[in-house]
Amino acid sequence: MASQHITLLPVDVADVTILVDNSLDILLPSDEVAHRAPMYYDWSDREQLIAEHGYSLLLTVVREGRSESVLYDAGLGRRTVLHNMDVLEVKATDLRTIILSHGHADHHGGLEGMFQRIGRPRMLLVLHPDDFEKGFPLQQMHTDHGWEPDTWVWDDQAVVCYVKDKGLVVLSACSHAGAINVLKHAQHLTGIDKVYAFIGGFHLSGGIFETIIPRTIAELVAIGPDIIVPGHCTGWRATYELVRQLPDVYVQTSVGTRLHFG
Repeated sequence: MASQHITLLPVDVADVTILVDNSLDILLPSDEVAHRAPMYYDWSDREQLIAEHGYSLLLTVVREGRSESVLYDAGLGRRTVLHNMDVLEVKATDLRTIILSHGHADHHGGLEGMFQRIGRPRMLLVLHPDDFEKGFPLQQMHTDHGWEPDTWVWDDQAVVCYVKDKGLVVLSACSHAGAINVLKHAQHLTGIDKVYAFIGGFHLSGGIFETIIPRTIAELVAIGPDIIVPGHCTGWRATYELVRQLPDVYVQTSVGTRLHFG
């Protein structure tokens, strides 16, 4: 882990809107945390939200009455994230920046549509220049020497904010280095132990990763987040175990959901 520490200014509110994910359920009820997309009497005549194998989150923070929004990833399809933003009445021109978690197509495919909508000069893009979690063994990266192993997917980056009196809210699109590693690294960098919420992919789908589901959940219980919203690449077996073992912490993902922390 890096030795540097960062100081996060506390925010009063953090809202995370799920713009793109693998699943959509228009019948889910809202609660104090999860505000589901509204249902209108003429819903079938309106443009519909779209789910796909991709991921994109909108993070909006409020501090001392001032609001700022960033887009975290852009999904797979060229126009999926823009379509869902239009349905939810989110304006691309209101974004302060776009943060790309890593270079896989299901996280950056929608950037082309964003370029076409608001133009490249106006788009500020943030890019990334061992325990039981062993990274992503199949990952390769192309270098000057050809294709080489990139097990830890070094460009994979999370987003962390600190909600006053609550704790850390951590967004991690795929957690290729391991969700527990991501959370512990966030704690280490910020010096804040309390994790309030984790939203993102655990990457526990498939034979390579399913063997570490029990250990991952045990470590997650030890960290003790108040809210987890697993999505995208988490996998059905891991999701099932999260629901079974952490029913009071688990929140079901669905495109169009706004998660309210504050």
